[in-house]
Amino acid sequence: MLISVIVPVYNVEKYIEACLDSIIELNLDCEVIMIDDGSKDKGPDICKTYVARYQNFSFFLNKGKGPSDARNMGLEKARGEYIWFVDSDDLVCGDIRIIELQTEVEKPDVIAFDAIAFNETRDVWNLNHYDRRRKLGNIDILSGKEFFENYYLMDAYRDSACLNMYKKAFLNREKIQFSSGLLYEDTAFTFHAYMRAKTVKYIPQIYYKRRYRVGSTMTTGINEKKINDFFDVLEKNIQIIKANQSDGNLKHIFARYLFDMYSVQIGRINQSDVSDKERYYIKAFEAFSQAFQNIVFDINMILIFMNRLEDLTGLETLERKSYEWQGKFYNWDKLKQEFFIRHKLLVSKILKEFPLDKEILIGIYGIGKHTERMLEAYRMYVGPIKANMIFFDSDLSSHTALFDNREVLNIRDIPKELDLIIISSYRYQNEMYQCLKEIRPQTEIIRLYLKAEDTFDYFSRKLLSKQSKTMKEDNKMNKKVMSVLGVVVGAMAGAGAVNYKKIKRQDSDFKVIKKNEAILKMFNQWLILKQEGKTIEKYFMDNGFHRIAVYGMSYAGERLIDDLKGTEIEVAYGIDRNADRLFSEVEIVNVDDTLQPVDAVVVTAIFNFDEIEEKLSELMDCPIISLEDVIYEM
Repeated sequence: MLISVIVPVYNVEKYIEACLDSIIELNLDCEVIMIDDGSKDKGPDICKTYVARYQNFSFFLNKGKGPSDARNMGLEKARGEYIWFVDSDDLVCGDIRIIELQTEVEKPDVIAFDAIAFNETRDVWNLNHYDRRRKLGNIDILSGKEFFENYYLMDAYRDSACLNMYKKAFLNREKIQFSSGLLYEDTAFTFHAYMRAKTVKYIPQIYYKRRYRVGSTMTTGINEKKINDFFDVLEKNIQIIKANQSDGNLKHIFARYLFDMYSVQIGRINQSDVSDKERYYIKAFEAFSQAFQNIVFDINMILIFMNRLEDLTGLETLERKSYEWQGKFYNWDKLKQEFFIRHKLLVSKILKEFPLDKEILIGIYGIGKHTERMLEAYRMYVGPIKANMIFFDSDLSSHTALFDNREVLNIRDIPKELDLIIISSYRYQNEMYQCLKEIRPQTEIIRLYLKAEDTFDYFSRKLLSKQSKTMKEDNKMNKKVMSVLGVVVGAMAGAGAVNYKKIKRQDSDFKVIKKNEAILKMFNQWLILKQEGKTIEKYFMDNGFHRIAVYGMSYAGERLIDDLKGTEIEVAYGIDRNADRLFSEVEIVNVDDTLQPVDAVVVTAIFNFDEIEEKLSELMDCPIISLEDVIYEM
C-alpha cells in the first residue's frame, strides 16, 4: 500500500534531516510531502536537497498559515492509500511490513500504533505516555467509538495524529480536516476521526519517536492564544459529542473525557502568563457546566471540578457572579449546595441497598481509603451499622492486621458461613471480582461500579469532606456531623461482634497499626507510580506548584524532599511541631513561626489532614494538599 507521509516544516533545520532520514530507513512504499510554513532558517533548503535526491519526495510552501493548514495542504497533495502525519522534529522507526500484513485484508479506516519519547529539556516528562502495549495488547478490530468507549477509562486513548495512519478515502468521505489557525489541532482531528471511523486496527508496535525539545509548541509557555485555541478545540469536540448522543453508554465516557479536558485547561490557565486568569477560570466552568447540561450530568465530576477551581482561584473570585443551571441562576455557594444535596441523595440511595442495617454476617473486600470513606458515608447518611463485618484483603496474611477495629483475613480464607461480600474498590474492582469468582463462585457479590456512569469514586474524600460555606453554616448545630466530615482516617465506631477470634488491643496500639498500614500502602502506590514513569514533580508542575513547603518532616517528608532533588520544584522549607529537634537539608520551622509565601504546602501526615488544612489555611494564602491524595490521584 502507498503511504503518504506528510511532514509540516517550520524552523527545524536542527532536526529535519534526522526526521527525513528515519523515514527513508523504513524502506516504505511511500511518498514524502514536506510543507514549509514560512521557516526563517535553512530548513527549506535542506528539504529541497531531499527532493533533488529522491523522486518520491516533494516540497511545497504554505506561507506561514500554521501547522493545521500545512497538514491540510499535504492532504490535498497526497496520492497514497493511507496518510501518516510526522512532525519534523520527531523520528519514525520499526518494521512497517507488520502493519501491511495485519491490515491488507480489512483495510481499516484508522491504523493505530504506539510511540516512545526522548527528552532534550530540563523538564520531566512521562516518556512512556505513548506506549500502550501493556494496556491493550492484541485486540480485535473495533469501530472508533467502540475503541474510545472500551479504552478511554483505561488511559489508552491518545489524541496525537502521529500515532495513527488514516485511510485517505475515509478522511475524504467524512470531510475530516485540521481546524485552520488553531493550535492543539490534533485533539480535534483525532477525536473527529475516531468518532467517524467504522474500523480501527491497533498494532501493538512502536513506530514513532517523540522528541521533547526546548522551543516546541508543547514545551514553551502557555499564552493567551493557547488558552483560547484549546477552548475552541473543546467546543468543536463538544459539537461532535452532541452528534453522537444516541450512543447511551458512550455518553458517560464523553462526560469523563470532557471533565479531563477541562481539568487540563484550568491547569494550563494556572501555568499561563495571562494577567486575568480569574476570567478564564470562570469561562472554563461555564463551558464545562453548559456541556454537562447538554450531554450528561455527573454529580461527582461537577463537584470535583468546582473544588479544583476553588483551590486554584479562591471562593472570593468565584462568588462575584451568578451561574446559570437548568434555567435558574445561582451564586457559587448556592449552586454547590444544590449539588451536594444531589450527591448525598445519590450516595444514600446506593448505600441503602447494602444490608448493613441488618444483624447478619457480611464480608467487605478491600481495606483501603475507599472502604474507610464508604463506611463513613454510610454512618453519616444512612445510620448505624448493625451487621457483623469481616474485612478481606488480597495480599495480607490472615490475623496480621486490623481494620475498623476488626481483624483482617486473606481473601482465600473466607468462612463457609459467609454468603455475601461487598467489593469496596473503585480502581481494582474488576480484578477483585474475578478473584472472588474463582475462590467462591457461589457467594453473592455486590459491586458498586457496574454502570457506565460510574466513572468516579462515589466516596472521594473531596466529595465527602469539602462542603460549601452555606452547608457548613446550616450544619453548625450538628457538631458531631461536622467532626465526621472533617476526619478521613481514624478509628471509626463499629463495635459489632464477629464470628471468629476477637482481638483486644489498646487504642494507641490500634492507631499505630492503622497509621503504619496506611503509610505502607502509600509508599507502595508511590513505587508503582515510579515504575510507570509518573513523577510527583510532573504533578506539581502541571498544577503550577514550583515552590512548595512540606508539612511533616518525618520519613515521608524527607522522602519527598529526596524525590524532588535535582528537579524544577523548590522545597522552600519544612514545617513540623518538633522543628527544634529535627535536622534536614532544608530549613524546618514551627507552624507558629512566620511562614513565607509558597505555591502550595504539601502535608505528609496520614491522619487528620482536614484539621491540619484548616489550621494552615488560616496562616497561608495557598493550596494545602495532601501527599497521600496526590499519590492516589496520580
